[in-house]
Amino acid sequence: EWLTLAAGDSADLSDSTLPHMGFVWAEVGGIRARIQRVSFSGERAYEVYARADYGEALWRALLAAGEKVGGVPYGTEALGVLRIEKGHPAGAELDGRTTLRDLRMDRMAKKDGGFIGAALRKRPVLEDESRPILAGLRAENPHEEIRAGSLLHGTGRGLSGNAEGWISSAAWSPELGCHIALGFLSGGLSREGETVLCANPVEGATIRARVAPPCFVDPEGLRMKG
Repeated sequence: EWLTLAAGDSADLSDSTLPHMGFVWAEVGGIRARIQRVSFSGERAYEVYARADYGEALWRALLAAGEKVGGVPYGTEALGVLRIEKGHPAGAELDGRTTLRDLRMDRMAKKDGGFIGAALRKRPVLEDESRPILAGLRAENPHEEIRAGSLLHGTGRGLSGNAEGWISSAAWSPELGCHIALGFLSGGLSREGETVLCANPVEGATIRARVAPPCFVDPEGLRMKG
């Protein structure tokens, strides 16, 4: 299926036109491109591919189209905040030590195996109930910053003994008006609503945060599906 956009035009890429994870070939300002519906941020989003030597012209055409609907460019730092708000695991969570179960993505695996790692993931140590699982954390004092790399401790023992998890990604959320984080905590969401201590030994700082589902914004996915 082909779409044609003149420079400054906007396209109606509705669900019927371009399903999630689908793509179409298009002409954007006279430039042949492929538009793919992919969302790293959890918002409704698209990726546009064209030959490298047409990159600047394509960028200008997209900016012109965005101006008509109030669109503005944003950078990778903002994109990172969006993906943390949405609870999307990325490089900080996919560090070579985490499993599908750790990431709460094991429902996506084939139930009858048949893929690389299917046998390994069934080892008892990787299915131990005490193994840290992905969870969200929200600072109890919204103005206190949660630092990536902080160690997680239950409030019962304070900072004594071994940590029960760690913070993998953290950001200020403009949507929620507070500092939030993704991390791995022993017991995971079975501890939802519990207060834990986020200890940053490098800076000698400890703050209190509440355990929450990792998807902080639009958990039903209405924005992405809209």
